[in-house]
Amino acid sequence: KIETKKEVFFLETNNFKEELF
Repeated sequence: KIETKKEVFFLETNNFKEELF
């Protein structure tokens, strides 16, 4: 599967939030 830029953005954002909280 090739992720769209939006999918990658949300995945990275979720990972970032998990690291912060």
